[in-house]
Amino acid sequence: MNFTNITIRKPSLTTEDDVSLLTSVAKTLFYEAFHQDNTEENMRDYLEQAFNTTQQVKELTDPNVYLSFIQVDYDNALEEYLKQKCTPERIEFLDSNMSFYESNQKKLVIAYSKLNYGSFEPCLKYQNKETIELCRCYVLKEFHGTSIAHKLMQECLRVAREEFGGVCKSIWLGVWEHNLRAKRFYEKFKFEKVGEHVFVMGDDPQRDEVYELIL
Repeated sequence: MNFTNITIRKPSLTTEDDVSLLTSVAKTLFYEAFHQDNTEENMRDYLEQAFNTTQQVKELTDPNVYLSFIQVDYDNALEEYLKQKCTPERIEFLDSNMSFYESNQKKLVIAYSKLNYGSFEPCLKYQNKETIELCRCYVLKEFHGTSIAHKLMQECLRVAREEFGGVCKSIWLGVWEHNLRAKRFYEKFKFEKVGEHVFVMGDDPQRDEVYELIL
């Protein structure tokens, strides 16, 4: 399917329903990315901590946080695509949790990213306000293998280079050591491993590898 009706936008506190939409999108994409490798209890605790409504409002109002949605028109072509990829129950779930209306056109959010300006690790070449963290970069599973992940990363790199006064000299991220698919993806964009840190999921301390890309 050729997704010619794709748009990228920055969710906003002033846009109706964006808080609830961001909460649903963030929870769904994070859960689908990691639930198979974590206990349900740890996933539940983390989702409640990281993706509650209060936290999403905080991120929407934080000047150092940059959020992005990739959305596509919910038209006949998309409906046919989803019918080929999803069960009716899954389509109903996406319709209820990932869709919204913009200028009377129904849209489906299919990817989401979060960058945090000024977040850094000691192992990075650039520190403080010279770097930006790519905290989240997720694509709806039905759109894996399309160009959507590439488009999302391109948008993240654009933000890193052009936003926040254009002062960032690098972009970095932490990726779970066993997430080989994600590491291959980042390496395609020339990210390089520069260190490690601990990411705590519930009561499970996990080792993340820290990757940095010099801009």
